Amino acid sequence: MNRLAELRQAHGWSQQKLYLEMAKQAQIDGQALPAWTSMKPRISFWENGKVVPEAPRQRLLATVLQIEVHELGFDETVTPPTAATTGSTVPSAAITPELVRHLGSMFSSFAETDRMIGPRMVLDVVRAQCQMIETLCVSARQPVRDELLKVGAHYFELGGWLAQDSGDFETAGSLSSKALDMAYQSGDTWMISYTFMRRSNIATDNGNAADGLSLAHAALRDGVHLGPKLAALSLRQLANAQSLLGDEKACSRAIDEALEIVDETGDPEPFANYCTSQYVQMEGASAWLRLGRPDRAATLLTSALDTWPSGDQRDRGIGVARLATAHTLAGDIDAACEAGRDALSIANTAPSARAISELSRLRNRLTPWRRIREVAELTDQIRTLT
Repeated sequence: MNRLAELRQAHGWSQQKLYLEMAKQAQIDGQALPAWTSMKPRISFWENGKVVPEAPRQRLLATVLQIEVHELGFDETVTPPTAATTGSTVPSAAITPELVRHLGSMFSSFAETDRMIGPRMVLDVVRAQCQMIETLCVSARQPVRDELLKVGAHYFELGGWLAQDSGDFETAGSLSSKALDMAYQSGDTWMISYTFMRRSNIATDNGNAADGLSLAHAALRDGVHLGPKLAALSLRQLANAQSLLGDEKACSRAIDEALEIVDETGDPEPFANYCTSQYVQMEGASAWLRLGRPDRAATLLTSALDTWPSGDQRDRGIGVARLATAHTLAGDIDAACEAGRDALSIANTAPSARAISELSRLRNRLTPWRRIREVAELTDQIRTLT
């Protein structure tokens, strides 16, 4: 276990104070840190050992804590080794179409496990798969190499998602960029658009509206290759970006259009099966909450949660947390506490950085009612989780 929490407490700092010190030093170094709302779950994951910071973040932590990097107690190997650093290769004759199909067949089980219990138990396994595929690509020959690159793009993108949902936006961006490179090399036009959509999501989750908007437009640009689910996901990203920019009309148009097309019949999109009308409603509700419209958010969330798929616990918990926030903003504190307790229970079984961020926002929104016993109990339980 690392020593970060112990070192922080020795300075008498809260997690937010540590973040502020990191932000000041980053500015001196000519860098930029994500917003506190994004960094809070990340610091929590660093301290409890669920995520290891990337090397630049470790150096920044060591600087502000006035210690050497090794004194942080993290694993020395932050980035998994690759074929380029180990010299390990596989004979090209061993990289067959059957092997590529086998790797592709395993993908859905990792994605499904994430939807059921969150990213924590899946991330390391998926990163190991990414490392193996990258090693295989060194020796693979055409036409097998293109098929391997297509499979690799999906694995690297899933790894980017898992890192994002663990609060590690730096690793998420790196893995997503690698996925885009692989998609371009293999000529997988659907995956190119999908990866632009995912990079837009990383940007908006990090509070970057401008990049989020332009990347969403990039995802939608080659519309002939988009199926209805990918188009709906990309429109969801337009809505997210427009809500950050405060453009209510543009946000509403994007949400409505996404809901209109998400259930249309089209070519199979197995890597976007999670995009249902309920999912789009949950994501649209997040945009409405940013715009200060809890009424619109609650309408979408109530409809979505009434028919939510039973196996997708992680995202259901996020939707319930957003409903609790909508009730709080509307002044219905009893309903907010009921939904908040449900969301907290789900977050304990299927944890993710997004769930923690949603619950942290709920706790802050409930502050004016802190003297109510039910509110105090709920906010204390949320504080323990986060």
